[in-house]
Amino acid sequence: MLLGMALLNVRYVLLKIPGGSKFVTWQLEMPYHSPIIVSGTIEPPLDSPTGIDLMERFRMGPILNHELIRSQVPQVGEAFATVLGMGVSKKRPVAERIFIRDLARPVSLETNPDVRVISHHVYNQRVELQVDVTQDCYARLAYTYYPHIDLLVDGVRVEPHETAGHFMALYLTAGEHEVVIQPYLSTLRRGLLLASILALLGTAWSFFNRRQQRLCRDHLG
Repeated sequence: MLLGMALLNVRYVLLKIPGGSKFVTWQLEMPYHSPIIVSGTIEPPLDSPTGIDLMERFRMGPILNHELIRSQVPQVGEAFATVLGMGVSKKRPVAERIFIRDLARPVSLETNPDVRVISHHVYNQRVELQVDVTQDCYARLAYTYYPHIDLLVDGVRVEPHETAGHFMALYLTAGEHEVVIQPYLSTLRRGLLLASILALLGTAWSFFNRRQQRLCRDHLG
């Protein structure tokens, strides 16, 4: 669970633990909270991401109810399988592998990268992230993959990969990089916006024209 929270760039986790007739709230602080996880390897998603075998292997069975996972919340098992399968470090924002959707076969750069976040700013419609990676790597960002998103690396637009958890991933060379995420309007939305502007202008022109005609009639009368 803690590794999953680290992947989501969460600093604090609140847990409610039963204590007698009341619940006791515990606050856990993550060892790191990074908007980026790096790895030297990308792989296709797990074939059967149920998470049951992995949880038993890592002795996590008592934590979760298997029947709950199978019947009511199957996504929980998939999420645990993805997190555990990635081999996320407990101390640093690195992973053994990153699962990429629609990837035909594993790709390894034969590197062991690490990353340092220099700055991370989140604005209303823009994210700016400056990082320094030690070696060539694949980076998984803590931001959801979406078709109409511009991903810029050092001012150059790149096409992101979609991870198994529906996040963005990209290739980075060694060194410092500025990563910018910002939305853009699709062709359909641009068309709708243009149509709305034209309709507004048409309405304004019609109103102005009728007003001018009324003023002329009043003046002649």
